[in-house]
Amino acid sequence: MNFVINRKIFISMLFIGMTLLGYVSYKQLPVELMPNADLPMLFVQVSSQQEVDPNYMENQAVIPVEGAIASLEGVESMESWLNNRQASIQVSFNKNVNFKYTFLKLQEKIDQVRDNLPDGFNVTVNRVDVQQLSNQFMELQIRGSGGTDRIRNIVDQEVKNELENIDGIASANVFGGKEKSIEVTIDMAACEAYGITPANIRSALGSNAQSRVFAGYLHESNKQYFVHVTAEYQNVTDIENIVLAEGPILLKDVAEVYFGVKEETTISRVNGLDAISVLLVNDSQANLIDLSHRTQELIERLNTKLESRDIEIVVQSNTAETMEKNIDQIIELAVVGGLMAIFVLWIFLKNLKIVSIIALSIPISVFSAFNFFYYTGISINSLTLVGMALAVGMLLDNSVVVLENIYRLAGKHYEPDKAVTQGTTEVWRSILAATLTTVTVFLPFIFSADPMVELLGNHIGTSIISTLIISLIVALLFIPMAAHVLLKGEKSHNIFYEKVTTNNRIIQIYIVLLKASLRNPARTVIGALVLFFVSIFIVMALSVNNLREVEQDRFSIYVTMPTGSTLESTDIVVAELESRLQEVAEIKDIASNIQEEEAIINIVLKEDFEKIAKREMAEVKSDVESRSRGIRRAEVSLSQPTSSQSFRGGSMGGMNAFSRFLGIGANQEQIIIKGQDFQVMRGVAEDLRYFVENLESIRSANVSVGSNRPEIHLIFDQMQMTQNNVTLNNIASELGSFSRELSSGATFKQGTEEYDIILKEKGVEEENRDKTIDDLRSLKISSNQGGVFDLTDLSEIIYARGMANITRTNQE
Repeated sequence: MNFVINRKIFISMLFIGMTLLGYVSYKQLPVELMPNADLPMLFVQVSSQQEVDPNYMENQAVIPVEGAIASLEGVESMESWLNNRQASIQVSFNKNVNFKYTFLKLQEKIDQVRDNLPDGFNVTVNRVDVQQLSNQFMELQIRGSGGTDRIRNIVDQEVKNELENIDGIASANVFGGKEKSIEVTIDMAACEAYGITPANIRSALGSNAQSRVFAGYLHESNKQYFVHVTAEYQNVTDIENIVLAEGPILLKDVAEVYFGVKEETTISRVNGLDAISVLLVNDSQANLIDLSHRTQELIERLNTKLESRDIEIVVQSNTAETMEKNIDQIIELAVVGGLMAIFVLWIFLKNLKIVSIIALSIPISVFSAFNFFYYTGISINSLTLVGMALAVGMLLDNSVVVLENIYRLAGKHYEPDKAVTQGTTEVWRSILAATLTTVTVFLPFIFSADPMVELLGNHIGTSIISTLIISLIVALLFIPMAAHVLLKGEKSHNIFYEKVTTNNRIIQIYIVLLKASLRNPARTVIGALVLFFVSIFIVMALSVNNLREVEQDRFSIYVTMPTGSTLESTDIVVAELESRLQEVAEIKDIASNIQEEEAIINIVLKEDFEKIAKREMAEVKSDVESRSRGIRRAEVSLSQPTSSQSFRGGSMGGMNAFSRFLGIGANQEQIIIKGQDFQVMRGVAEDLRYFVENLESIRSANVSVGSNRPEIHLIFDQMQMTQNNVTLNNIASELGSFSRELSSGATFKQGTEEYDIILKEKGVEEENRDKTIDDLRSLKISSNQGGVFDLTDLSEIIYARGMANITRTNQE
């Protein structure tokens, strides 16, 4: 150990370098609430280019794909959700599979089955990680004067693109208000007279609009010219003068073209007042805290820019802010714990110099451990911070043992050189063994086959192991060096350990207990065993599944309407629910985003809401649920519904189990009902739901399958179609144009603003009504020979009801 005495500068520079390098690593490490890790599941997405019957989707696409998945080894379970446009298959795997190899094999299986699917289906395989549990990280409210339509237009033109240009923002979804557009209001009487249909107009608008296209080169007079073809609408007159038929018949002959607004598809409200909301969705690879800072900087710049136009952007909710608070709280607790440990040492040692030396080992060990984090690719998250907080108390032990032994020998009047070398030599095996035993406890977690346990081991285990290893190096090199410097500076033999008195109440109590244990060894051993088994019993009585949900100051309410509900009917239900919630004293803000058939209401509670009515979060939620009951034609839930197309999730087993395992999710369980008759299964599910909801331990229950949707079925007369030379493509083209408002697929640019060109029918638009069954019956169908027929001449129209969505479990 003479090396420690003779190379003080080298040792000092070594630890200074390790600490500074650790600080650099710390600044480079990503900060997140949960560690980003792949979950032991894959998602197979099946999408259709057009709406199809869910039964057709199931039989033609989902079942073949499930069969290909089932042929893989290691598949534990499959859950499928499908509707008329897409299907999502969640594949969970056993713990011991090679996940990367399985992912490649699944892609290979999907490639084989993809060629056998009908045209129009697309199949993709996606991995899922922890960051994708929730990727809606920020909600903005845009306030200002001039009405929501004016604000929506400014947001679409000047705010939305700026937000989406931020690296890490996947999309910015705008709710509320109406978008500006170019309206083409069609006169159906004039169209019928000229033999023109809405499908012809839609096709003409699309074919006459072409973005800048490179056509080739032209050489003249030893120069090379680039030839570009541009066919973009520059003004409304360009649109009006489109030729629809020979004559020529222009668009302005059968329609009016003017600036207007699109039909409202979403509604946004804050505390009952109309508003414009922007929901930001982050990229799964983005660091939320860093992304939040960059987004808020942009918002400040946009607010400065839009201040003259009386527009203000306000952050309504920010997931990253909650993450920062949680992480800051963990850091604060770790710092306080370290300071308390130092204070306890000072109480016992009563020597400021000794305590100061030991205290230095904390920042050296912590910052040096960040080098391991950087090397292994581990982020700073709640798990690693908890691990370091646990290690802070343990890392002092090694330093205390070494320093105490050195000063014990110095108290016996040993020379400083001998006290340091002999004192360190006597205890280095002991502290090495103690450190290795602690490290060994966490090693099995790192090599566990269970992904959840491995995740905990990689983060908590690595943080503890790296910190303790550095603390061991500090205790064997830095502490002896610092002790030697202090002992050399002592001008007398006033050494703290020179005299140890037993005139201390704590020491006296310890001596009494020690003597009692030595006199009764059998009782001592039996008592220790009893305490051991009692501890095991208490631990076994606790369950990870019974972890309490972490209480925050906000939560969401999900409203699911019957299939086929309009935006207006959903709005009425949400407005009624908002009025009921305004009576809850703890609620600060109620922000609603409404779509057809479903809505989400974000509730923000007041600061220190527990003190208002002496209620905790669970009681507030229970009150909200009780007030939500009795709303007709709507299903209201505080958990994300699986039948929802926009908000589906929450009850997926792996994700929910992982959330509960970390103590951040609600306690949710699934009851799966299998059978062949869908109506019987649904009846059983509703009965089961009724009985389960009446249990005291159950807060709410919902059925994952939505109600049947109303449908119109067309039964075509093949004889009439053949005689009139009408094909299914002719009918499909006209049906594609059958709606109150239809996008032409073309755009109109004016300056920096871009407008969609929308088709509307004059009579329907003036009466402000939706298309009816009578409009469908009188729909004009063009034949290949130029004839025009009503739809009823070619088909029979009948009412029916069909399944809105289908849920499958393990291919059943």
